[in-house]
Amino acid sequence: MSEWGSVPSGVPQGTKLGPWLFIKMINDLASYDTLLWKCVDNTTVSEVVPKEQASNVQKIVDRVEDRSRVNKFQLNSDKCKELRTSFAKNKVALPPVVAVGHNLEVVDHAKLLGVTITSNLSWNMHVPEIVKIASKQLYFLRQLKRAQVEKADLLRFYTSCIRSVCDYAIPVFHASLPQYLIDDLERMQRRALSIICPIELLVVHHQRLFQSLMITF
Repeated sequence: MSEWGSVPSGVPQGTKLGPWLFIKMINDLASYDTLLWKCVDNTTVSEVVPKEQASNVQKIVDRVEDRSRVNKFQLNSDKCKELRTSFAKNKVALPPVVAVGHNLEVVDHAKLLGVTITSNLSWNMHVPEIVKIASKQLYFLRQLKRAQVEKADLLRFYTSCIRSVCDYAIPVFHASLPQYLIDDLERMQRRALSIICPIELLVVHHQRLFQSLMITF
């Protein structure tokens, strides 16, 4: 064990010491009346407010502020957002949540650990965003194909740089996707397959066409 020492400045990102110091700061942050998730520098509070009852979110926000003062780190109120989800016909007017002397901005969507969550719990923003990110990687896949890289290496690139983007957090959203968003994800898969092995894709297309003709007859 080393000697105790003060940390008068920030720790460079990517060091082994950085996560340990931050965990030390947030480890004693607890919630007794709301759901609280702590992930490195992303702390999320969630609460279900029953009808005609008051919210307790302000209490946990105040507790976070108290711990920040004790641990001597500063909250960035500009990055703190409030997302409200309600399917009631008559919307309840909830009081604003105050942090660091400012009312938190109420947004209709927010990104939580790489997943875009909307106030109506739809995925019409998240899926197009990950499709856009994965589409940009197709350019590099084409360049590797033109450079006559082995098919096995092309598949590794696809799995690590394209498929991983589409599959990230997929247990959260895929079960509730409408068919047109599923088609967008599948279309991405076919575009990548047409680059890696176009002959195999042509065979699959003819097989599906033949099956559809058989069903028609």
